Amino acid sequence: QIASCLKENNINIRFLYDVTEEKLKNELTAGNIIIVGMDMGYISYNIINEERVGKYFDGDSFHYITIKGYKVVDDKLYFETYDPFSLNHRYMDGTPIGKDRYYLAKELVKATVFYSDWMVVVDK
Repeated sequence: QIASCLKENNINIRFLYDVTEEKLKNELTAGNIIIVGMDMGYISYNIINEERVGKYFDGDSFHYITIKGYKVVDDKLYFETYDPFSLNHRYMDGTPIGKDRYYLAKELVKATVFYSDWMVVVDK
């Protein structure tokens, strides 16, 4: 459904299989964004939501997120995401709690591979 909607709106997309940290980084470095389905059970929960790192709810869920960048902090790779599953929760500044979340790369890849092992690349 996601791919159909994007194509109907003349958005250039393609599918890549065998998701890896390197493939994600390469696409992001090229200026593309990525949509993946994932099992949130593989993402660490962070009770301090304002830190914007890790899952903001305690539990499992299968859903899709947008990956829009990456950062290395303390020698750990994180992917910057927009997770629309915000449950109507917001940061103190009023933005949805799923916006600008950072997930550890190893966890995100594992969660994606478990769920589907493919990604939708939205070309710039």
